[in-house]
Amino acid sequence: MPLQPPKLDDRDFKSLFEEVRSRIPRYLPEWTDWNESDPGITLLQLQAWLSETILYRLNKLPELNYLKFLQLLGIEQTPAKPAQADLTFILKEDLETDANIADVLIPKGTVVGSSARDLPQPVNFETERTLRAITARLELVLTHDGTDDDEAVKDITQDNNNSGRSFAPFGTPATTGASMILAFKSKQPFPRKEVGLQIYLTEKGQDLLDAPAISDCGPSVESVGGPQLAWEWWDGQAWDSLNVKETDDGTRALSRNGQVYFQVPGQIPQTKYSSLGLPLFQEDEDDPPLYYWMRVRFVGGDYVTGPDIDRVVTNTVQAAAALTARDEVVGSSSGTPNQIMTLRYSPVLADPPLELEVDEGQGPKPWELTSDFHASGPQDEHFILNRSSGEIIFGDGLHGRIPLAGQANVVARSYRYGGGRTGNVGQETVTDMVTSNPDVEEVTNYRPAIGGEDEEPLESTKVTGPRELFKTRDRAVTLEDFAELAMATPGALVARAAAHASQDSGDGSSIINVVIVPQSRDSRPVPSAGSRELVCRYLDQRRLITSQVRVMGPLYHDLSVLINVRTKDDADLLEVKEAISDRLAKYFHPLEGGLDRQGWQFGRNVYYSEVLHEVMSVEGVLLVENLELLKLLPRTDIDTRPYFEVDESLLGAQDDLIQAEINKFPDMAEGCVPEARTITVSAVEIGREGEEDATELRTYVVAAYSCCDMPVEDGALLALVQPLDLTVNYLRGGP
Repeated sequence: MPLQPPKLDDRDFKSLFEEVRSRIPRYLPEWTDWNESDPGITLLQLQAWLSETILYRLNKLPELNYLKFLQLLGIEQTPAKPAQADLTFILKEDLETDANIADVLIPKGTVVGSSARDLPQPVNFETERTLRAITARLELVLTHDGTDDDEAVKDITQDNNNSGRSFAPFGTPATTGASMILAFKSKQPFPRKEVGLQIYLTEKGQDLLDAPAISDCGPSVESVGGPQLAWEWWDGQAWDSLNVKETDDGTRALSRNGQVYFQVPGQIPQTKYSSLGLPLFQEDEDDPPLYYWMRVRFVGGDYVTGPDIDRVVTNTVQAAAALTARDEVVGSSSGTPNQIMTLRYSPVLADPPLELEVDEGQGPKPWELTSDFHASGPQDEHFILNRSSGEIIFGDGLHGRIPLAGQANVVARSYRYGGGRTGNVGQETVTDMVTSNPDVEEVTNYRPAIGGEDEEPLESTKVTGPRELFKTRDRAVTLEDFAELAMATPGALVARAAAHASQDSGDGSSIINVVIVPQSRDSRPVPSAGSRELVCRYLDQRRLITSQVRVMGPLYHDLSVLINVRTKDDADLLEVKEAISDRLAKYFHPLEGGLDRQGWQFGRNVYYSEVLHEVMSVEGVLLVENLELLKLLPRTDIDTRPYFEVDESLLGAQDDLIQAEINKFPDMAEGCVPEARTITVSAVEIGREGEEDATELRTYVVAAYSCCDMPVEDGALLALVQPLDLTVNYLRGGP
């Protein structure tokens, strides 16, 4: 919406009158009659009224020049953004049995409502393109490790059909020749038209010592060692190529969420599994079912991480938490200056723009949207739109044309409304069909809706507008530009961001790594895959064409603290212990920590004196007998488990890990060599469907820094492992 200047002085007649009346005893103590009939009170009321009229005029001026300069530079409040969700439509089973139907078109603009509870207002999602939904159902998902062993093929259909049960299609690590096999079942011929396959990667939080998840952005230069996949279909005799081009693979070789589009080049036959010539994965059946077979095979190259798939589904299309209004009669022109008409729905989204038509007796004619009338002439067919309220303002005949009088002659042909954070609903909550479709059995969203953002507040625009204009000009060139734009990504809810360059691509070229920290009170805030994708898309539109960019969560140094303190005799030991624990948790927090409580600085070392000061600042603490900083160390051997079992081999592993820590920070370790220790931490293993969560004790090797500073890797943050090893005792005989 256009920038609106704030009030400089918001006092009204009542407050002004009460203010001057309250000064009577101080300046005129002999004045005792304050009734309304007193002439002096009447004069005070007159003065208050005159002051109010002056303030009214004065309030037209504050920061007006500043805001007008921003308008001249093209800066406005960022409008509301609608949330985005992937909707999966499940067709009725009788479509493939009672009619010769291989696919169904679900029109663009199909509306589906959210069933989420406690929403301040109903939220509806509208599909953004036509979906070609196939009647063939994905009945079977198999993995093949590429060998002829008896257990080379595994049925992971249940893992694919249930949330939280992920699988590695090519093994861990990915093995050349391994494949994921998809079996579709239908009584109708498989469609020969384009089909989309939606693939979701696993959405996991980071465990202790886990590496951050990474999202590669934009069409980057192909690295020599990048993964290569082959998409194939079974033609009855052999596996034939589906010719999935790079532009058709939105997953970038299963490295991100997205859709893979393909078109079967020939008539695909239904065959038994035994015809594929692969090892059996189950007992032979007397009458085995017939399927349409497809697969994706890992040809070669390397994956940075994964792939680790959560779900493969068909019939999925993107939808937005916004609706389209068409052919709405806005009002009738009276022929008077500065007419204001209001749209039926608001807020109005900027994309696509409002199409407004005015009929002045010669048929409807489109008028042009403008930010203000300062450059508009008497005959310019312009109007102003307040997106928040939906108000449409016409000119006064000098600046902007006045529409000729007429009945219902102002019509909004098309506009989109909605948006806001309310649309960021959870997974499997967009389930209510608003637009009737007799072919659809049900609809859902397997991932939460993301990207919904309220309109930017005016105060925020005044601060961020000039900074974005003069610092980045909406283009990412320097590392600081990438960090600034990452934080400005609408709907991603990025609280902090940093960028650094690395030389770890296959061809040796530089890659820009953008680290984002989401808004969260967790001790280890980790961005979701959806947030990373939003930042990726935002940066992809603003980076240089030669820039390779990837977005990731922060690298965390997991640490614990060993503390022994003494308190006053009258102190509550439990309260002191909780106060120390809470204070340290806040001090090390990525968003609330540090000396300024604005978040721990990326790559800042932990200084012993500062931690000691934090502990001594707790009320009741008299002295600190012992304070040690314990950094959890990552395992260096090939075992993927991030912790050690307590056994005799642990002693040798301790020495190796401590030496690696010293070698990594030679300057910090000088004069303060860390000592090898072990600590045990409880970890909760999330159970699968029908299983209970289990608690597992993990033993970690730690580097203990006693009475000295702890080094932190460049760009890393801290995550405090709870509970702390904290002992609180009385100082007998103390003050």
